[in-house]
Amino acid sequence: MDMAKIKLAGYLALVIGVAVGGGYGWARTVHMPQIVEIGSTACGVPTSSARFGVPLQTILQATGGLSFGLGPVELPAGSGPISLRFEPSIDGQAGELRLIDGVLYLPIAFGPDQRRPRQITLHCRNSLIGSVRYQGDGRENATFSVVRAAAAASIRGSSDPPRAADATRPTPTGGY
Repeated sequence: MDMAKIKLAGYLALVIGVAVGGGYGWARTVHMPQIVEIGSTACGVPTSSARFGVPLQTILQATGGLSFGLGPVELPAGSGPISLRFEPSIDGQAGELRLIDGVLYLPIAFGPDQRRPRQITLHCRNSLIGSVRYQGDGRENATFSVVRAAAAASIRGSSDPPRAADATRPTPTGGY
């Protein structure tokens, strides 16, 4: 074979290899799911050690827009583990979120234009979650205060013991 043909074949193989590698890298970048970073501050640990990522958009597509939960998540020096529940029905413009029996209910998007968050930070005070901050790609962000609530008495199981408040209520006698 001619040395010029060998060089030409080598250059052609190099160009094809670069094109295939570049195309693969571009496709991985474009189609890589966006990871929402979730972390905490002032919960007794440095910020960098309490963070993890969730492919929020990918999970939403897989569940068909249904709610989903994560956890339990242990917050060091916190009031115990909590679970995070992402609910499409929660208004991302409301000023507060609910923490009910160890489950923190979070919106999927925030703000008037319903942006997806890039980062969610749980802010603690006195070892309790006091607020949640959603941050978008740019300067857009929203801060929600956390309201603690107990589950409604109507969803208690029949095997639950009666509460002290129940004992003080008059029992219906009927027959009037």
